[in-house]
Amino acid sequence: MKILVDERVRQYELTFILPANLTSTELKQSFETIIDLVKKYQGEVVRQEDWGKRPFAYTIKKGGKRYLEGAYHHWIISLAAKKVSDLERELFLLPGLIRSLLIKAEDNTIRLTQPLEPVRSDRPRSTRESDKDELPRRSPKKPVKVVKTDEIGG
Repeated sequence: MKILVDERVRQYELTFILPANLTSTELKQSFETIIDLVKKYQGEVVRQEDWGKRPFAYTIKKGGKRYLEGAYHHWIISLAAKKVSDLERELFLLPGLIRSLLIKAEDNTIRLTQPLEPVRSDRPRSTRESDKDELPRRSPKKPVKVVKTDEIGG
């Protein structure tokens, strides 16, 4: 039995976190390193987005350092499917990279990667006057009977 190798070139979303305290030259060097890794596996960076600096929910330890915040970056890359695991392994081994995530992009995520703002309507939820003052309906609770220990029979 022969195992088939997927030769298709697909688009992937690469989201990664760099230390927030990097200077512009260090940031540029980190980008060049990641771009060189993608090119090493015959890939190409389609689009780059900077999501800004954000504090972490907890301290992340990587390479003997503790990080409280990071600079988030999101890229769309095209890459052969068989090269994905190799790229992920090398990204994991990069010393300046705190975290990375590489997933297959769907068609709608390629066009729009920023989170959507919720759509708010100016019209009221209910048009009936009787519903405006009405409280939400809940099932009535049964009253609880409190029994003293003297009444139990002891």
